[in-house]
Amino acid sequence: MIAECAAQHGRFWEAHDLLYESVPVDPIDFSQIYDKLGLRNVACKDSLKLVSRISLSMNNLRSLGITSTPTMLINDRVYYGPLTFDAIERFMNDLFIKP
Repeated sequence: MIAECAAQHGRFWEAHDLLYESVPVDPIDFSQIYDKLGLRNVACKDSLKLVSRISLSMNNLRSLGITSTPTMLINDRVYYGPLTFDAIERFMNDLFIKP
């Protein structure tokens, strides 16, 4: 929800970075992230429309078998977890360059 809200205000990547910096912390203090992004009092934070859109997206992803992030879908193959540039490059070479 934070990432979607931040995206509406042009701050998606800042939210992304803050969320991934917080991953080892359990639980994540979402109010602190909203504060750092300057989004504490913006309308999208609790918007039913936003919640509905996220639910629809999550249902679509689950129907594809995607249940975690980050996940990449490349040529109908699902990759879970972060992929390095080298891993993506190897996959693309295998896909497009025939020996």
